[in-house]
Amino acid sequence: MENIITIIAQSKEILAALVALIMFAIISYKQIMAELARKEAAAKVELKNIVTGLITKAEEKPNEILQSLVNKPEVPLHISNPTAEVKENLVLTALQERNPGLLKKAKLKDVPAILSFIANVYQGAKPIISLIRKK
Repeated sequence: MENIITIIAQSKEILAALVALIMFAIISYKQIMAELARKEAAAKVELKNIVTGLITKAEEKPNEILQSLVNKPEVPLHISNPTAEVKENLVLTALQERNPGLLKKAKLKDVPAILSFIANVYQGAKPIISLIRKK
């Protein structure tokens, strides 16, 4: 009888230890995922600042961006009147060349995702760009 009581007590202790271990694993997983999300958000904020600068430079002096690129997009060597698509291509190429690690941290791995990010930043930067155009 005492053996049965001892086995039941031990099984309760083992069960409590397993529950504690599972709870620790779940909490650790959530903390890791929160940290990864925080790093992704920080990378996106930094990228937003970089893209805003590139967009304003593409609006003012697209040829400077074009001349600084290593892998030039399929546009002429001198841009006299760039379209929005050409400017977007310049920003995309410059971003891919200069900040590939930051793009990876922000989980922007393919061109459509990067272009979507650039378009979102552009929507926020429209007032700045309209002020630049008025000058």
